[in-house]
Amino acid sequence: MRLVSSLPARLVAGGALICALTAVALLTPVNPGPADDSVLSPGAASLRASIDPETGELVTGHTSPDQDPDLAMQRALDRSTEGLAPVQHPDGAVSVDLQGRFRSATVARINDDGQLETTCVDGQAQADAFFAGDASTTKPEVQ
Repeated sequence: MRLVSSLPARLVAGGALICALTAVALLTPVNPGPADDSVLSPGAASLRASIDPETGELVTGHTSPDQDPDLAMQRALDRSTEGLAPVQHPDGAVSVDLQGRFRSATVARINDDGQLETTCVDGQAQADAFFAGDASTTKPEVQ
């Protein structure tokens, strides 16, 4: 057996190996388990997948409430001031830790024409209205 020693041959062999591994990864079936449509909120995906930060593996669903994307969006769009406290600094400045609240989010859906539609929302009610198909309560995102 002769080993490949030239640089171009090694690059071609390496590229072929990467392509083969990518194809295997893409063709490996993922079993999402039984679908329960009653759990999904309007506009929610029927299959969610993410990379497990501990193992680096592709997983479906989420294992804890902290990994739930719907819950994370609800927290980010929360406008409640409950539990927030101002902090007085020695230089006279005042700050407040917003605890991840008071954010905006870009959301997307496939509209009736099959086109991807995006908008920016400032609250959960706007996001819910957008996913329900009511675009009148949202402002179009500037491209």
